[in-house]
Amino acid sequence: MRKELIAWSAWPSPVYTDEYGPKGIRMNNVLPGFTKEDPSTVPEAWVQKIPLRRAASTTEIAKAVRFLASDESSYMTGQNVRVDGGFARGL
Repeated sequence: MRKELIAWSAWPSPVYTDEYGPKGIRMNNVLPGFTKEDPSTVPEAWVQKIPLRRAASTTEIAKAVRFLASDESSYMTGQNVRVDGGFARGL
């Protein structure tokens, strides 16, 4: 079920880029991994499944969102950006 859920949640961005891209509207998804305001509160058993061996802070996810909303990503659209410490590497 997990793979199907990820595939579905990432689906709208690439599909709608053909419709909205010509209007100058960019559509990208941020796919966060285990995220907490205080990453040290994530159980160690979960952290061991993340290649970077830590959870993300909400600030780290916000930086990815800020990048996608900025002019620095002006030629990016229809992308699914994983910010998960490598957790979904096999999906």
